[in-house]
Amino acid sequence: MVLTKASSLELEVTYSDFISILLTVVTIVLTLASLGLGYLAFRSLKELKDESRVAVRKEIQRYRTEMELEIANFKRQVWGGDREYRDLERNFDPASEEER
Repeated sequence: MVLTKASSLELEVTYSDFISILLTVVTIVLTLASLGLGYLAFRSLKELKDESRVAVRKEIQRYRTEMELEIANFKRQVWGGDREYRDLERNFDPASEEER
């Protein structure tokens, strides 16, 4: 087909051509939307992991401090403050009825 200045180009679009173009556009839009949602989900997952890591570290530190206080209180109550464990075992006789 040779085009000249006087000729006009007529484009005939049938119903099936229109539907094909429409479905292609819808597919492209859905693909772009799913890629965007996937990116947001991946980024949110990374932030969620970082936040949970910080929260776990804080909770571990709180628990550790609490346990250190419990141990110090236990030592104070059972061993009378500065006494060491070996001092308790030095003259320990399990058959003895005297006060320990």
